Amino acid sequence: MAVLARGLILAARARRRLGLDKPLPPYPDLFLPYARGRCFADVGAMWNVHGRYSYLAEDGGASRVTAVDAMEQTPEFLAEHERRGSSVRFVRGDLTDPGLPGVVGQHDVVWSSGVIYHLPNPLVGIEHLCAMTREVLLVQSATIPEIPGLSQACVFYPGLERGEAGAYGEVFPGSVALETPFEASGGYANWWWGITPSALRAMVGSQPGFEVVKTVRGSLGTVVVATRTP
Repeated sequence: MAVLARGLILAARARRRLGLDKPLPPYPDLFLPYARGRCFADVGAMWNVHGRYSYLAEDGGASRVTAVDAMEQTPEFLAEHERRGSSVRFVRGDLTDPGLPGVVGQHDVVWSSGVIYHLPNPLVGIEHLCAMTREVLLVQSATIPEIPGLSQACVFYPGLERGEAGAYGEVFPGSVALETPFEASGGYANWWWGITPSALRAMVGSQPGFEVVKTVRGSLGTVVVATRTP
């Protein structure tokens, strides 16, 4: 099985080198149709995007927007907030903290990108995202290729041999614990999990009161859309 998984990752690496990756659609195209006229939470709003999706939701007609992240507001986020005279609210908090959903409050639509695979326990993060969601939840994650005959597979990255981790690191450039060594003190900077699209769908679909209505797949990323059931 390890040989098969490595072969799939090497094939994904080759597709990337050749420019044959199938990217996900632009993220705003996925969440803006749901955000218009609704209150919207952007969970994982800071790292490398500086609240961009929160501001796009505000521009796109969301009635109220909350940006959430474990890191502090970046200077870029604060400068843009002032430039716009924005009403986007910021909450700093750890998605695995059971008290965070109560602080953030429920929102009609919750969007989370680039977070789940950085969590030692991704299922806890998804549970808390669901607790924040009144109507529609959209969860984006980097994903590894499906393994034939092994649906809903995941790879735990910490502890992989350097050669194995390096194969994933060549597919996901800049990834801590893959391209560079795992650092326990690095916390959420590490990539903890390689999640297949079917596993991500199952994690979201297993949550009580939610039904997966759409899965959007790219070569190395997946977005799962779920709605709260009556």
